[in-house]
Amino acid sequence: MKKLQKINEILVIISIFIMVVVVLAQVIGRYVFSHSLTWAEELTRFLLVWISFLGAALAAKRGEHIGIDAFVNLFHGKAKLILTIIDDVLILVFWIYVAVSGISMVIQNGDQFSPAIQIPMNIVYLAIPAGGFLLAIYVLDEYRKRYFTTHKKDKGE
Repeated sequence: MKKLQKINEILVIISIFIMVVVVLAQVIGRYVFSHSLTWAEELTRFLLVWISFLGAALAAKRGEHIGIDAFVNLFHGKAKLILTIIDDVLILVFWIYVAVSGISMVIQNGDQFSPAIQIPMNIVYLAIPAGGFLLAIYVLDEYRKRYFTTHKKDKGE
């Protein structure tokens, strides 16, 4: 699991670096040389899509997603544990749905190419199932840690 997380982190870092370099080159080209890179906006947009999904997976792995637990915190003991489990199951089902739906988007858009850089659009759409499955894997790993170690010790408190 740590190797997968490290690969994910490296991909996000490289993507952000490429995005910064391309935007910087675009700004310098436009304002210094009066010439824009026709493909820069499109590439940065596609990188942002990938960074968003891979970054969301990293945030889930680190437990850094925003959560509203005011309702769950009104309860204690088994009721709180049951509500937390329901919440966790809904989150997992959502990300699996996103990943599976993303696969159909990848398949449906396989014959389309981006206008400026002419890459197949299914490469761009592949970010959806990749991020969704990574999120599901990370969430499952966190649930394994939470429910098979933490709750045995404190009985849901």
